[in-house]
Amino acid sequence: MKTTKRTFFKSLAAISICALFGFNASPVYSSSEAPMKLGFLVKQPEEPWFQTEWAFADKAAKDLGNVQIIKIAVPDGEKTLNAIDNLAANGAKGFVICTPDPKLGPAIMAKARSYDLKVIAVDDQFLNAAGEPMTNVPLIMMAATEIGQRQGEELYKEMQNRKWDVKDTAVLAITADELDTARRRTEGSIEALIKAGFPKEKIYKSPTKSNDIPGALDAANSMLVQHPEIKNWLVVGMNDNTVLGGIRATEGQGFKPENVI
Repeated sequence: MKTTKRTFFKSLAAISICALFGFNASPVYSSSEAPMKLGFLVKQPEEPWFQTEWAFADKAAKDLGNVQIIKIAVPDGEKTLNAIDNLAANGAKGFVICTPDPKLGPAIMAKARSYDLKVIAVDDQFLNAAGEPMTNVPLIMMAATEIGQRQGEELYKEMQNRKWDVKDTAVLAITADELDTARRRTEGSIEALIKAGFPKEKIYKSPTKSNDIPGALDAANSMLVQHPEIKNWLVVGMNDNTVLGGIRATEGQGFKPENVI
């Protein structure tokens, strides 16, 4: 699994760079020339996921030749637009971005066009003013629905291994449906659980205000107190932090490890 994940990150970075500038397999610059600069903007730079993306972007740039990756954190809209200004000022030719808000898509593209910068979106697809996907912007992302389905399948499998009675069991789904990638993951999990035979009426959704541990913990707590009758919980989330927040909430509510998956 680790090898597959590392290969994906390396491939993602290399494909992004090659696609953005039309590179072929061999380096296009000699070491004596000024490097071609490419921005890589991520919304949560403190997260291991994005640290890994950045690391493999650097590796891909080195493999491709005289390319420099400019890494910038863009946790909100203002910092995103400022980052594009900075990239243009530093002579970048384009950038890869995981946007902090898909609805920033039109503003990001307008700013990029004003500087003639090429753009590739990763992880999250841009949305236009009508809330529709901006299909004209190149996008590289993982198979979010399939990842969610795998989560649901493994949860149900472990529930059966523990011989839990479904009458005493419920699903706590910590959701962030305004983010399409997050919605696909949690919906994929829920679909897989229902397909496996878990009762739909015992799947409880609790939206989180932020996709981090504190936000997920608050969302989980609000749902747990509403259902004191539940003995066993299956926790679903769109990323590690939302699941960890849910687990910490069950711990705080007195649930033992053997009663939580």
